[in-house]
Amino acid sequence: MEQRQRVGYGPSISRNQRRCADCAHEKLAAFSCKRRGICPSCGARRMAASAAWLVDHVIPKVPVRQWVLSFPIPLRSLFAVRPELLAPVLQIIH
Repeated sequence: MEQRQRVGYGPSISRNQRRCADCAHEKLAAFSCKRRGICPSCGARRMAASAAWLVDHVIPKVPVRQWVLSFPIPLRSLFAVRPELLAPVLQIIH
């Protein structure tokens, strides 16, 4: 279904050029396709809505434990060469 509706969608018709009557400044305004997987604006909107639904309805009801730990690049290099130094750091965090 969506594949057939893609016909006629492309850069030439997926935007509208606007011009200010006072200063003649031009700006491109993107149209949205209201479909999945075609244009970035509709894809981003759907992704944000899905993430919000997960946060509101799924994540509070299931046990979730996730830790994200970032190290500066010099420390990453050191831990890559000497992984035994990483273990004590992870023990502190865990």
